[in-house]
Amino acid sequence: MMASIVNYKAQSGPFHPYMFVSEIVNSVSPIAWWHSQSERLTDRLFTLFDQLLSAIASSAGVERVFSTFGPVHSKLRSRLGIEKAGKLVFVYKLLNKKVK
Repeated sequence: MMASIVNYKAQSGPFHPYMFVSEIVNSVSPIAWWHSQSERLTDRLFTLFDQLLSAIASSAGVERVFSTFGPVHSKLRSRLGIEKAGKLVFVYKLLNKKVK
């Protein structure tokens, strides 16, 4: 997949410079542009771009991490460094997944 991404960035390989003309880029949505390239892409690469461009923005995951971070970095543990606190939150989340 990396080779295809590099070719895209370099506008070479299956991605030719005429595909990046400003009139085309400005008038077509990104998802429509990638759908038009589906014949040139592998299924895996097309699926990756389709998921990236159609992902729904949500703050729920971030809010869950912050709610877990509260007990880990409390007044009693205020000298805990960022890296260690992050590792503790990661372990805490893994343990909770296994329990449920």
